[in-house]
Amino acid sequence: MSPAKQKTIERPVEVTGTGLFSGQTCRLRFAPAGADSGVTFIRTDLPAPARISADISNVGKRARRTSLINGTVQVETVEHVLSAVSGMGIDNVDIEVSAAEIPSFDGSAEPFVEALKQAGVRELDADQRVLVIDEPMTVSNDDSTLAALPGPEDYLDIVYDLDYSEAPSIGRQVVAFRLDSDDFATKIAPARTFSLQAEAVEMQARGVGAHLTPKDVLVVGPDGPIDNAFRFPDECARHKICDLVGDLALLGRHLRGRIVAHKTGHENNHALVRKLVKSLAERQRAATVTGEPVMDIRKVMRLLPHRYPFLMVDRIIELD
Repeated sequence: MSPAKQKTIERPVEVTGTGLFSGQTCRLRFAPAGADSGVTFIRTDLPAPARISADISNVGKRARRTSLINGTVQVETVEHVLSAVSGMGIDNVDIEVSAAEIPSFDGSAEPFVEALKQAGVRELDADQRVLVIDEPMTVSNDDSTLAALPGPEDYLDIVYDLDYSEAPSIGRQVVAFRLDSDDFATKIAPARTFSLQAEAVEMQARGVGAHLTPKDVLVVGPDGPIDNAFRFPDECARHKICDLVGDLALLGRHLRGRIVAHKTGHENNHALVRKLVKSLAERQRAATVTGEPVMDIRKVMRLLPHRYPFLMVDRIIELD
């Protein structure tokens, strides 16, 4: 079977909304991008537009969200838009933003998915970049665990185990989802960010999200959502998968295998992506060392002076 091709969008499309944490209005515009360019955020509100790649090396330390930083420039709360891009199978796209924080809308990825549907999808003449998980790796923090395991080589199976035993109105929820096979747009994208009532009160007391009401976001009290309703009985676990898909997009490749998550969040998600990046680099180094050299000993002797330290060089495995 021939490798799948990379994809971008057919035409530009834009949406406008306010940031979850800042309350600042932001216009976001998706634009087509070329093969192997990946996902790039562009701050258009600055005197000189700044570009920040959606790469794990650019992730800043933030609480309860994923943010990208390039020097003094940042783009906040990118996980839902990255989840939409990844969930819709898009490899390359420029995302222009007119403010420092991505619009939150209803706290789900659905508004971004709907915009990308309007933009259309176009195949590019380049193979998808894929990473198949070939060995188990785990990250953990307190009682949360996130594991990447060998599994399918055509899909990424995700199992999320959410345990909110301290909040019976949420309780324990287990959801399984197959990325690139199951319908992300209907099963995961509509699931919203949620917070417990006590958390929402504490955040607003600090001025965070002061512009929002429980009708705007999913706030869960002892008896369930306040002035709102769940979209799925297990909406909270589904949203955790939405966040996870967005964070895994920071790998810059389609991941194949199995992910098993228990009570994990952005911190563990980022740590796992860093482990995957390290594993990929080690594989590439090993392949370079064992592969056919660019120059063998005979070519080296003809090219380099035959004296120390050049006598120590018996082959050249890569030229940059």
